[in-house]
Amino acid sequence: MGKKYCALFLILLLGLVFISTEKAVASNNKTTFTPGELVWIKAHPEIKLVINIGPQPISFWEGAEASNPDGPPQPRDNRPGPPPGEKFGPPPGEGFRPPVMGSNRPLVKIEKHQVMKFKGVASEYLKEIEEITGLHFVPVLLSYNNFRAAIKAIENGEADLIPTMLTGEPVMRGLILTEPYLQVPVVVVMPEKSDGYKNLEQLSTLRLAGVLSIQSKLNRMGLKANLIHTSPIQGLIGVSTGKFDAFIGELSTISHVLKTNPVTQIKITGELPLPSNVAMGVSSRIKEFVPIFNKALTIVSRNRKAAIREKWFKINYEKKLTFGRWVWFVIVIVGLALMSGLLGLLYYKRRFKQIQTAVEALDPHLLSANIDQNIIITQVTEALCEITGFKTHDLIGKPLVALGSPTEGHPNSIDVLWQTIKKGGSWKGEVKIQKKDGSTLWTEAIVSPFRRENENRQGYTVIYQDVSQQKHYENLAKRDELTRLYNRRHFNTLAPQLLKRSKQEKKNLALILMDVDNFKTYNDTYGHPEGDKVLAAIGQSLNSIFKRRSDLAFRLGGEEFGVLTLVSNPEEAETTTEKTRQHIQDLAITHELNPPGVVTISMGLITLNPENDSDMDTLYKKADEALYEAKQGGRNQYVRSKD
Repeated sequence: MGKKYCALFLILLLGLVFISTEKAVASNNKTTFTPGELVWIKAHPEIKLVINIGPQPISFWEGAEASNPDGPPQPRDNRPGPPPGEKFGPPPGEGFRPPVMGSNRPLVKIEKHQVMKFKGVASEYLKEIEEITGLHFVPVLLSYNNFRAAIKAIENGEADLIPTMLTGEPVMRGLILTEPYLQVPVVVVMPEKSDGYKNLEQLSTLRLAGVLSIQSKLNRMGLKANLIHTSPIQGLIGVSTGKFDAFIGELSTISHVLKTNPVTQIKITGELPLPSNVAMGVSSRIKEFVPIFNKALTIVSRNRKAAIREKWFKINYEKKLTFGRWVWFVIVIVGLALMSGLLGLLYYKRRFKQIQTAVEALDPHLLSANIDQNIIITQVTEALCEITGFKTHDLIGKPLVALGSPTEGHPNSIDVLWQTIKKGGSWKGEVKIQKKDGSTLWTEAIVSPFRRENENRQGYTVIYQDVSQQKHYENLAKRDELTRLYNRRHFNTLAPQLLKRSKQEKKNLALILMDVDNFKTYNDTYGHPEGDKVLAAIGQSLNSIFKRRSDLAFRLGGEEFGVLTLVSNPEEAETTTEKTRQHIQDLAITHELNPPGVVTISMGLITLNPENDSDMDTLYKKADEALYEAKQGGRNQYVRSKD
């Protein structure tokens, strides 16, 4: 009986432990806060918001437009601006001036049934903070770009919080900024046919357009550029029509403009090293809320943050192209035939797709890193760590090549990269990243120089774009499906490149041609499926032997194979050739009608001194003649060309 009671007691105890654990997990967010913070949350269940219309899609009021849609988004930068079309910037020797409202329109009281009209990234984050803290955020006032009135509402207690404020700008008295909840890249948009810009200094020589907040960024970067004051839509159209050389703006704003106005003939060519960090402006009356917000922000999951960005920053160009009024106008008025209409649609879809790719590629929340002058990694994004499997501390302080190297088949390609960016240029190329689990991530990388804020020394930004799927399809076109070796077409592409490289590195180029002995007889005797297995086995052997960066193995057609490799001297090439011949024979694949009784190969070898000016066609012909001599001389051997 005692044992039964003991067992029941243990079961009851385990149940209590389980319930306690569940409660602890459920209240984990609450335990993040101190007792004092929890008391404050309980005493302040409601926080009043003054919503400014814009910038979309960060914060906006559904169905409403700002009073000055053609002007700069004033709530994000409290500096005064000149009349549209004029150049602006503080006069020499003059610093920050008092803020000026974007409009004089009075604030509008928000009714309870209207609160659901508050949309955008800021709204999504406040919902997350509500979930975590239990606080309730209530929009009470609507500002039509009247920033001064919004500040006054904060000062007199009508509101407690402005959801969108830029960090790095002078903060109005009575406001405290939270930690940024959003980082928005500032990008450069140029005409589609332009060559872009080589460095940031070159931007100062161009006809630049942008909104008000961009001038302060250019000043902080030390760029003496005269910015033309314009709205995002007018700036992008100006670039498209040739009025401006470039428009500089925030990616979120450009995304929204392109989503509603399909501007063509433009492309994103670069990113400034000073992104816009968006925080919330909190009344100093409730300064205790700031650390609560900052803690809650760290609890929002990475996946949820990514989902918010995807929801509001994704541009659906295809939809705009399908239902845009201009498409129907062209179809109805011009009366194009159905086929030409479809061709035009595909053409513009391709144009917009290029812009969409550029937008996504330049997003620092995807795959990017910063490096210093010595190409040492100083910063990496969460997304890059997530896709590679590395932690931040695994990469910070390591050379960039620890993450991946250019795949140009040149051992000095990292030096080429270095020399390019050292001269102020940008480098672009394919980079093969080795993930932590050993798998491969193929990327297209852009390395561009920039000057870090408050520093004189140069640094560089590396932006990666995952092209693994594209690489997969490229490999299908380059490789023989049966043997997984490069095919004849790719041989014709790579052979001249390796020949040029041999001269640059002053190494001998060796070309080895090989042919399976009596292979037709083998197929006739054992069948073509077995013959395919022989070819696959030889391909696997060649891949295992020739695996250096300077080794290239090919299936040239039928039972003929080829290898290109760089060697120090002709003797090294002969040793490697004999080793390959022996390796194939040692596979011991039965071939009764071949004199040794197993599958063998005959080989022709030629080596080229780097001082020799022969071309690939001549080399191939001589190697083929050596192969023919090997077969005529009894097979299962190699012959080196005497020339």
